[in-house]
Amino acid sequence: MAACLFAESTTPASPEENGSTGECGTWGQGTYKTLHGQMFHCKSKSTISFCRHCGDNAEFNVETKRKEEGHFEKLRFQIDGVEVEANDNDEIYINNKKISNEQYNDKQVRLRRNGIYMQFYNHQEDVKVTWHKNQFSLMLNKAYETCGLCGGSKDNTDDKTFFESQIIEKDGETEFITSDPEDEGTKYCSKIISKWFSSLDYGSASQEDYIKACACEHNSCTENDKRACTCSTFMELARMSGNGGCSDSWRSWRQDEDVICAVPLQCPENQVYDECAPTFNPPCSNQAPLQEKGVVAGCACPEGLLVDDMGGGNKCVPKSSCPCTFRDNTYQSGETRESTCNSVCTCNGGTWTCSKGSCPGICKVEEGVYVTTYDGITYSMHGNCVYIISMHTSWLVYAKLSQSQDAQSSTIINSVSLVLNLGNQESTYTFNRDGSIINEKMTNQNVFQSDQLSISRSGTFIIVLTHLHVNLLIQTGTTMQFYISVPSTGYEDTEGPCGSFNHKADDDFMSNQKMPESSPETFVGFWKMSSCSDPVKPTCIDLEKELFANQQCSQLKDPNGAFAKCHSTVLYRSFYERCVHLTCISQDMTVSMCTELRNYAMACAEQGIYIHEWGNELCKEECKNNQVLDYHYVSCYQTCFSISNGDSSCVPGGIKALLCGCSEGQYPNADGVCVPKGDCDCHLNYDTLKANETIVIDERECACIDGRVQCTTKGENASEICTGGAQFVDCNFPNSRKRTELGCNSRHLKLPQGEGECKPGCYCPEPLVRDSKGECIDPSDCPCQYGGNDYENGKIVRHSCNKCVCKKGTWDCTQNKCQTQCHIYGDGQLHTFDGLWYNFDGVCQYVLVTDYCSEGNGTFRISAQSVACCQDGLTCARKVVISFQNTNIILQDGQVKIEHSGDCSVSHSHDVYSVRKEGLFHLIMFKFGITVLWDGSTRVSTILDPELRGKVCGLCGNNNGDLKDDFMARDGSVAFEIVKFAKSWKTDPSCRDSEVQIYPCDLNGYCKPWALRKCQFIKEDTFKACHKKVDPTPYYDACVREACVCDLEGKYLGFCTNVAMYAEACRRADVCIQWRTPELCPVYCDYYNQPGECTWHYKPCGSVPVKTCHNQAMSSNFSKYLEGCYAKCSGKAAYLDENFMKCVPLSKCSCLYNGRVIPANQAITDECGKKCHCMKGSVTCT
Repeated sequence: MAACLFAESTTPASPEENGSTGECGTWGQGTYKTLHGQMFHCKSKSTISFCRHCGDNAEFNVETKRKEEGHFEKLRFQIDGVEVEANDNDEIYINNKKISNEQYNDKQVRLRRNGIYMQFYNHQEDVKVTWHKNQFSLMLNKAYETCGLCGGSKDNTDDKTFFESQIIEKDGETEFITSDPEDEGTKYCSKIISKWFSSLDYGSASQEDYIKACACEHNSCTENDKRACTCSTFMELARMSGNGGCSDSWRSWRQDEDVICAVPLQCPENQVYDECAPTFNPPCSNQAPLQEKGVVAGCACPEGLLVDDMGGGNKCVPKSSCPCTFRDNTYQSGETRESTCNSVCTCNGGTWTCSKGSCPGICKVEEGVYVTTYDGITYSMHGNCVYIISMHTSWLVYAKLSQSQDAQSSTIINSVSLVLNLGNQESTYTFNRDGSIINEKMTNQNVFQSDQLSISRSGTFIIVLTHLHVNLLIQTGTTMQFYISVPSTGYEDTEGPCGSFNHKADDDFMSNQKMPESSPETFVGFWKMSSCSDPVKPTCIDLEKELFANQQCSQLKDPNGAFAKCHSTVLYRSFYERCVHLTCISQDMTVSMCTELRNYAMACAEQGIYIHEWGNELCKEECKNNQVLDYHYVSCYQTCFSISNGDSSCVPGGIKALLCGCSEGQYPNADGVCVPKGDCDCHLNYDTLKANETIVIDERECACIDGRVQCTTKGENASEICTGGAQFVDCNFPNSRKRTELGCNSRHLKLPQGEGECKPGCYCPEPLVRDSKGECIDPSDCPCQYGGNDYENGKIVRHSCNKCVCKKGTWDCTQNKCQTQCHIYGDGQLHTFDGLWYNFDGVCQYVLVTDYCSEGNGTFRISAQSVACCQDGLTCARKVVISFQNTNIILQDGQVKIEHSGDCSVSHSHDVYSVRKEGLFHLIMFKFGITVLWDGSTRVSTILDPELRGKVCGLCGNNNGDLKDDFMARDGSVAFEIVKFAKSWKTDPSCRDSEVQIYPCDLNGYCKPWALRKCQFIKEDTFKACHKKVDPTPYYDACVREACVCDLEGKYLGFCTNVAMYAEACRRADVCIQWRTPELCPVYCDYYNQPGECTWHYKPCGSVPVKTCHNQAMSSNFSKYLEGCYAKCSGKAAYLDENFMKCVPLSKCSCLYNGRVIPANQAITDECGKKCHCMKGSVTCT
């Protein structure tokens, strides 16, 4: 039989009419304290309603159940819709899911361990629970109307009646006893509490109240020594004391000789128990954490030591012994690791100290007008002027840009100039667009070398290496572009459009007046070398040119033309559209047109398809001398000069270009004439040796053989041949000095260099070093390999959301695992998980994503079928079917329908998925890592968790990070032709599909002007803030294709969908664009408002998570990205009922079950005869 002793409180209860705040609790065998300070003692095993928020819109609820000895058998509480259950096995469940590490955190609530206690609270900390064994407290920091024991009796009901009225599930009887102020328990408790806790602020209660409660614990104790049952009261007082900070007046209460309370836990390693432990025990990983107010009983390190959490344990160590971690590896203090850019990092007592890296800075001026600064900002510049591009104290680079004088204003680079030794015998080298080089010292246009620099050619590229290690790579020809490389140090104060190389991108737009500008156009204007007019962005306005462009560029898409054999391998659409645009704005239409045709031919050659007889007489090319036109790897384009200097740049598999070159076994000499290797001249420092000519160098006889200098020592047959780019040092020139061979693996060593006697031999020219293949390369170019290609040191390759850096020949990659997305929308615009854009819209149903791949076994399929606006018209809607576990979720006509298999013996789990409305979208989330977004029309987005990487297939690709194999057909082969690839993913093989893709603009050419004009909106000022963050080009191209339709409905639907897709991409890049208007793709959210209401509002950039009847925990991460209609639900109607689009109390929430709406508090019978009840937005079937 249970015993219940009620102690009359000396502090009267004072309930607040508008709700209560404060702390209530229970401890020991059954002591309770209400929010108002009333205290009573009760031993009971029944399940008790300890405290709950009264009313329908309850924000919290707490239930307790004790065992016989007083420890909690079960604690159950709910805060903001999140349910927590703790049992006497120290197990904790959140929303029925076991928590293994005593930690849980989301946007709403937090679970953590704090000393000996567990705590659970919402992030506003309106409600906070703390518990340990037989102790439990509830802190309310917001006024709530409460029910349960915590609020006390509000109608003068006697204590017994009141207590029993709060029993939820009865377990045993209760017995009431009385206490005597003169008994042993009262005397003992008074002595200890008065000695150690007399200075405590007891709040709404009093010290006398706690003495009586302690006496009740003592008198009802069944232990041999009744003092053991008073420990819980002393611990409660110590906890309360700790809230105000540590004090010696109570800290040592356990050491009292009359107290027999053991330490409540065994501390790990060398930690010690302390009543005044900090809320956050300082670890090596956070050596000075921000501490919360107060202290707590728990384990702590001795003073001056830190928890070695980085070493994987709980041992306390001195700060100087703290280890470090990096990329999941642990380093002891004093150990080093290599970082990016040749930096060395040292672990110093738990923190990394890194030396400065040595990555070069690279500025790019590409395609004539696109600039990327040393620190990585990219922008465009147009003009008709000479601009300083980059300058330093001893050098500068400037470029001459020009624009056509007509209204189209196309921009090109005419020349690039390098000036060395500024102010001191300046030398200027000008590299013209036609490939010519102007400098008074140069006698050979193909090769040059001096004390200041060396110049060489590789195809249409000119390579410039200076003694300052400021290097240029210049591409000449129809499209001129160039790159500037500066050393990693000493160039923090460079100026000009390339910015300063100080690793601070925010000052790259610094004007020559030392004022940072925000506009690229304004910034570039400060670096004009002469007075010039403001630039104009190029525009095609010449109808005759446009007609010529359309006619000539159509060769690319001619199904019977020279390029047709490549159509199934390389998509011609983007080449065609670019060809039309560039040809139309070019001053020389023929050159631009032919360049784009050549570019497509080169792209085909990269895929192994060689097109020789392309174009017409307008594009005919003839090679000079005895050279022939053929495809060559640009990096392997060899000449006699490259042989002589051991050019090692050849990496087969790079870009192939259609170039004039020599037939196999022959090489162009300095005059561009093809000769056998045996007839190649040799280049030795400043001199040239004719083929087979001999010379004596330092008592060695040297001869020019096969384009290379070969030397023998007199009297010996052995010869020394300089290979791999090395040069022979003969020691006869005045500047000859001692050389020490350096390699990629030894370049950081402090080897002697430049002193002592010169010894003839083959050396890499400074500052080059020898790599593992024996080739001479720049130290910063020691390569890494990936996919059969070499990558220079410091090169960054992005793979999905990870960044990999080449570091001394080794890739160093982050290990982030990110979600991937695939989109299909409009008239078949597809963007795969791996980033490939393509267009396909057949008439059948196709698998978008599935895990039924090569192995045959799988768990889900997502299929889609297009619905056209009219016969042969643009797609206006899609039917989507998501199949899993004998269930189909069908998205059609703006509605979501769920279908199960007819076998009622098969279990259908409703816990694995959820369906909700978010903005304009239906959101279907699966616990196995898949989320589907559907706009109710044509757009379907599939979002996969990292666990599904490489485990799917379908039209969305295989999600393995490599877009080259995204066209993997159902049989596992990689297809090149879109139609054949897509047909393999039909769900019904008997469905007849079209054999070719017909683009709307080809079918309805008269609609194209409207489409071009309308879609230009994406490139205009409305989205200007986003253009530099998200490339508008693919969205613009898709928009044009969508808008080229005959029917008015589809015309505007396709346009609006594409603009919405770009706007969402901008939002994900943190750029909010409010683009919709009442005239342009309007959204009418007021439809959902009742007369006089103002609940629903259009949000162009999403909204904060909203409590809904279905998702009461507000756990969605999508609402902040998705535009649409959002409700502001508050007060008693704080939950959005998505089935009726109204704000309601939780008790009035309806339910969605198997596609059927169940009104609140009603029931239906499902297809298997189960009675399904809707309560507070949740369905329970029995």
